[in-house]
Amino acid sequence: PTQSLQVEVDGNVIDANKTIVRRYYEEVIGNPAVADELFAADHVHYPGLTPGPDGVKQLIRMAKSKFGNDMSYILDHLIAVVDLVAADFTLSGQGAYTREMCMFRVVDGKIVARSCVYCDPPPGSRLCY
Repeated sequence: PTQSLQVEVDGNVIDANKTIVRRYYEEVIGNPAVADELFAADHVHYPGLTPGPDGVKQLIRMAKSKFGNDMSYILDHLIAVVDLVAADFTLSGQGAYTREMCMFRVVDGKIVARSCVYCDPPPGSRLCY
């Protein structure tokens, strides 16, 4: 038998979690120091990167090496349920273009986990197959 879980959540918490994730896309690229405010100390972006905000800064440097200092994000969708926030976005720069979908977990105002899938669409398309 399937059991349903009912959770009461203040809508302000969901909005606050979305704001934290939105700040990641809107602020961290231009000012990686903002990662110190947004990410938990034990957060791991990808294996091999330093945990916490310093790993996020490493990731931004790696992305800039591929997409250039003028890289930009277009946040297409941002959806939140309780402590999970899903982001669908486009990253571009230097003629490169990537679509990503990431799931963030936000606890006590900090991003504690992030999992992403991405694809490089064919030239001239925003769709991945």
